[in-house]
Amino acid sequence: MQAKAINSIESINPREGTAGKPLCVDLDGTLIQTDLVFECLFMLARQNFLYLFCVPFWLLAGKASFKRRLAASIQFDPQEIPYNKDFLAWVEKQHTLGRYTVLATGSDAQLASKIAGYLGCFDEVMASDGTNNLTSYSKRAALVGKFGAKGFDYAGNSSVDLPVWNDCDGSIVVEASPRTLQAARKAGSVSEVFPKREITLKTWLRAARVHQWIKNLLVVLPFLASHQFSNGAAVKNILILFFAFSACASVTYIINDLLDLPSDRNHAIKSSRPFASGDLSIAQGLALAFGFAVLSFALAACLPFSSRVVLAFYFLLTLSYSLWLKQKLILDVIVLASLYTVRIVAGGVATHIRLSDWLICFSLFMFLSLAMCKRSSELMNLLKAKKTRTMGRSYKTGDLEPLNICGICSGIMACLLILFYATSAQASLLYATPRLLYFLCPLLFYWISRLWVLTFRGDLKEDPILFAVHDRVSYVVCAGMILIAGLAAFVKIPLDRFLQ
Repeated sequence: MQAKAINSIESINPREGTAGKPLCVDLDGTLIQTDLVFECLFMLARQNFLYLFCVPFWLLAGKASFKRRLAASIQFDPQEIPYNKDFLAWVEKQHTLGRYTVLATGSDAQLASKIAGYLGCFDEVMASDGTNNLTSYSKRAALVGKFGAKGFDYAGNSSVDLPVWNDCDGSIVVEASPRTLQAARKAGSVSEVFPKREITLKTWLRAARVHQWIKNLLVVLPFLASHQFSNGAAVKNILILFFAFSACASVTYIINDLLDLPSDRNHAIKSSRPFASGDLSIAQGLALAFGFAVLSFALAACLPFSSRVVLAFYFLLTLSYSLWLKQKLILDVIVLASLYTVRIVAGGVATHIRLSDWLICFSLFMFLSLAMCKRSSELMNLLKAKKTRTMGRSYKTGDLEPLNICGICSGIMACLLILFYATSAQASLLYATPRLLYFLCPLLFYWISRLWVLTFRGDLKEDPILFAVHDRVSYVVCAGMILIAGLAAFVKIPLDRFLQ
């Protein structure tokens, strides 16, 4: 049965035949660097996660009906979609030269019409209408029925477009795989080729945020604090836990980035991320997340049951943060600080080391300060961009002062906890000269104060942990603190003589 063509845009200038045969353009993966179905699903999850439970029932009515229900359930903005800039410029040129252009897509007509209206370079839209799914053979039948066999040129990107290429006059192949390009050449005359962009290993690693794995070194902290360096079983568990946590963290980072696509695309820095920029598709992101999930699960199976429970709790808390908690004022920074502390708890559980209350309290205040520092840095960058509030968050630039006060106070509390710990009975059992730990306090105070000063100046690029990784001063401070802790642990110094 011939598919019904949906003409959603009136032809203002009926120019068919004035500058060559009509140019019919596919949307997903061709004109845009994404797939609207996946985009809509994540938009739906952002609006209300519970809607996703309706998706299987929508699919029972067929693909076209599913796409229509999906389109009707979201607020779609065509400005937030990543376009194939080179190909779009070519289409705009063809339109300017007087060629009749048609957006022919399997996406729902409601969304396709918004995109065509936004771009302004299409005379007509042919799309799925809630009853007919305009893809593959159905699309070929609709185009041949309107323009005749060999009566149009067609631009596509995948093997699904081969039936259309068989009956069009000229094939335009856009960022297709080598196999698809070869099949397109066999199907008919290929007049234009827009090469597929190379996806490097660096792009995949950036998508998985492998550089963020350094945060998972916190799982080692209980092991170091307990001084059980000869415990081989603990060392093995810590190594496995580190990579299990890192793989799990990559899963959550990918999901978070996919949920944050609209806000990331409007962000000065985050817009260059692989998914926001369109370097990687949502489908590729889901496949990557699945791979890391399998890896994390396999590694976790080698750990004690209690470690798997903590890892599962970390994943659920992070997922809750991505879906809901990050939109809650102040609660989001408390959750961020808690996620760092969960890593430390996992390290203690995996090595069967009882965690010190001092360590838990210190980590909560320390990472609460860093989480607020991150939010303050984002707001400072907003001020530079002359914006008033964050997108996808509950903060306004007017919130800077209370955030700064709370963050600085939390950092000072972390310094004070070191002072109190140095005089505790627990420190006297673990350290040869516990009072040497006093000297950690001025170093930590210097590092936190400097971090906040840089935040006030607007010099911090939003993540204090990653800033420290590339900051020489942070390395010097860290080396000094390790030296002091090492001396306090293994060297007996009669400080009482000097303090008398």
